[in-house]
Amino acid sequence: MIGYQLSIYSQSDLNQIVDLSRSPINTFKESCSRCHGTEGSAYGKGFAEMRDDSLKEIISMMMNGPAQLKPGQVDVDAMVAYNKSIRSKKPFAVALNSKSFFEEKTDNLLVSISAETKLSIKDKEVKVEETENGYRLFYDPKKIKNLKITLTRDNISASFNFPEKLWSE
Repeated sequence: MIGYQLSIYSQSDLNQIVDLSRSPINTFKESCSRCHGTEGSAYGKGFAEMRDDSLKEIISMMMNGPAQLKPGQVDVDAMVAYNKSIRSKKPFAVALNSKSFFEEKTDNLLVSISAETKLSIKDKEVKVEETENGYRLFYDPKKIKNLKITLTRDNISASFNFPEKLWSE
């Protein structure tokens, strides 16, 4: 399957997905789970076989309709990636509050994760701290230009390279 990817080149792109409350995981909990169950436990039988373009269309309709969210394209793409992780039973994470990485300021990165997911970073120069909604990574972007973020849940792994990708597939 081909996943949706976002390449970031401008500050305006970053501003679309920097608020932790807008992560697809939190959005699903707050706006979708009341009808679709925790982590999609109440999806219909056809969900697992749905093509990517159909999934994107339905998610966009649901976010704009019943959820009343008025999402941007990045929000829809992130929610599609999250729903694909639900479908495949893979752990999911999305990087948030990432402006400083591109501005090369010493700062931190918030990573929102799906339920019961553990995050690991092999780079010893990155300090990892668990938070209520995921993890906070402390790093110096002048030294670290790429973070490989690995996730595990129930012996299933997923990973992504930030900032090349904002979320796992």
